[in-house]
Amino acid sequence: MPIFLSMIALQAEGELYLYDNDTELMKRSDWGDDMIRWTFSHILMFRFTEQIGAALITQFRTRRNFTNFDEHANNQNVMHYQSRILDRDKPLRLEFYRVAAALTYKF
Repeated sequence: MPIFLSMIALQAEGELYLYDNDTELMKRSDWGDDMIRWTFSHILMFRFTEQIGAALITQFRTRRNFTNFDEHANNQNVMHYQSRILDRDKPLRLEFYRVAAALTYKF
């Protein structure tokens, strides 16, 4: 049974928090909340027969870099958001997020 590659696609999704409660002590930009979070998806669609197909999707996303994250890595408690310091030289990093597969059948 031959397998045909029927589609290759790239999907980009952006997410931005739109709340606005900046004060003199707390600013969104201090923690990187003013930056868009991106998710990039690579989609491959395969066709096995006229009725059976499959999709393979891998996703990568951007995450914020904090300069003091390593200090809290061995701590059992989650680092509190007010103690995070955004790395201004490299504010974002790209990391693997997830992989998904879907099988379709047409009646």
